[in-house]
Amino acid sequence: MNIHKINTIIADRTLFGKWSYHLFKRWKSRERHLTLGNDNRDKTFYIIGYEDKAGGLFWLINKVIMHIAYAIDKHYIPIVDFMNYNTQYTDPDGLHKINIWEDFFEQPAGYNLNDILHSRHIIINRQEPAPHPKYLMGQEEFYDNPDRIKYFHDIFQRYIKINKKTKVYLEEIRELYFPKEGRIVGVLCRGTDYTTIRPKGHPIQPSPADVIKDVKKVMEKYHCSHVFLATEDKDIEDLFQRSFEKNLICLPQERIRGTQMNGNFYLAQEKERQLNNRNRHEDALNYLAAVYLLTQCNCFLGGRTGGTKGVLLAADGFDYVKIYDLGLYI
Repeated sequence: MNIHKINTIIADRTLFGKWSYHLFKRWKSRERHLTLGNDNRDKTFYIIGYEDKAGGLFWLINKVIMHIAYAIDKHYIPIVDFMNYNTQYTDPDGLHKINIWEDFFEQPAGYNLNDILHSRHIIINRQEPAPHPKYLMGQEEFYDNPDRIKYFHDIFQRYIKINKKTKVYLEEIRELYFPKEGRIVGVLCRGTDYTTIRPKGHPIQPSPADVIKDVKKVMEKYHCSHVFLATEDKDIEDLFQRSFEKNLICLPQERIRGTQMNGNFYLAQEKERQLNNRNRHEDALNYLAAVYLLTQCNCFLGGRTGGTKGVLLAADGFDYVKIYDLGLYI
């Protein structure tokens, strides 16, 4: 009986009961140590990967950052592996073949998976968002602690390196969509699965109407002429369009209305159901471009989301920032 068959049987709650199932999950998610040869005997490589088919790009990036923080403290060399872990951006025939991290980013320390094929000391990270509570980038631990934001901001700036091809693309997008003159308010406004599923333990998102009121005040006070809106929700885009008309900037992308959401599916699952021939690479690139453009704005408003964390980590600073703290869905 092969290991895959054993794993499948043990994971069946009905056969082994709740506690055996949880023990199996803990065993499967453990940090693993490998030896593949005798190369690089003076180095320990730390492989960072995470299985998540619902989380967005910055949900994944934020998890990478938490594990990089751990690797730094342990004097390990981090390598990001999104070749052997399924995400919503993994093509059906791309698993174990394409490292989608390298589609957009350089490796944090310059080493890739091919460089360590015969190495002596290799560690595969725990299959948990953070390797230890000390490195958790949670809601209170992050947003309510300026020192924590700076800590992860410094890690992002040093280790999350956009590759040359993607950097050229992002600069072209900025030139294409941002005005030559004038100041811009950046807004990240989530809808769809956040407001239909209301996932327990996730931050409550502000109403678009309230955000629009706040944006108008910020535009007046900080002399901004345009609004850049990052959203996946077509209803929210329409509301902003009616309010700001020609002064609204949005990237062209497939957006979904609230009425199209099932109520039981996350956004990635709805895209799979509704969008014909979904281009996963394009989805990730659009998300990255939206966050990049938000970092180029003069002011920023956003709900507490993975993308908002990405903006705060990637930006050099803003004249004004408002992050909505409305509690958690229960």
